[in-house]
Amino acid sequence: MPIIAKSLRTIHRELAIAMGDLVGEGTVASPTASQVSTQDLVQQRTDQIRGHHMYFHTGAGNQQDRVLSAFTPYSIAGQYAVIQALRPWSPVASTNTEFYLHGLFSGIQYNQAIIQA
Repeated sequence: MPIIAKSLRTIHRELAIAMGDLVGEGTVASPTASQVSTQDLVQQRTDQIRGHHMYFHTGAGNQQDRVLSAFTPYSIAGQYAVIQALRPWSPVASTNTEFYLHGLFSGIQYNQAIIQA
């Protein structure tokens, strides 16, 4: 499919995968200004994704990127992982906002590279 027919979000995801930098993706279940919870992440260790970037690509808070300061995984199926950001989101994400997690580059850097290409 030609690149013109793809959305920025789709190209962003494909580029991050090609770079080996799509650490995770999912949907927000319970947002606050400084943390979100999700059932979509399977990382096993506390703070395993600390220092990574969380980028919202849909919903309220769309195109916001924050560095993560803490991560608490869930230990029983059906529970929620809790992700804390270094600085608050504004506006706060809505329930069902979708996100990507990156370890190398921020979501904003991906978008800027795509737009400049």
